[in-house]
Amino acid sequence: MNNKGQTLVLFVVLIPLMLALFAFVIDSAYIVRKDTELEGIATSSLKSVIKDNKSISEVKQVIKKNDNNIEIISFDDSSIHLKNKINPIFGKVVGYDKYNLEVELYGGYENGKLIIEEKGK
Repeated sequence: MNNKGQTLVLFVVLIPLMLALFAFVIDSAYIVRKDTELEGIATSSLKSVIKDNKSISEVKQVIKKNDNNIEIISFDDSSIHLKNKINPIFGKVVGYDKYNLEVELYGGYENGKLIIEEKGK
């Protein structure tokens, strides 16, 4: 018996599913990378203000200079709230025009140690 036709049909059916899974993995990795990047920016900015006594306006300028897409929602001596909208790579296929990433951190000294934590933790 010849099973070449069945194998070809199965292959043709599975290719779009494999491509969709691949696109999902790529988009997910991109989102996680951008979220980690945003959290790192927020952490280092808050450390600069709390630990290094830099001015908030100076740190805001550095944030905007490095990434113009980041929106600074609030920033004071002990907290920072940043938001970033990123364009997906493959998300537009399923209807996502932008992904909204947000980071809100609080920080201060506790028992002589600098503590920075995310809101709600």
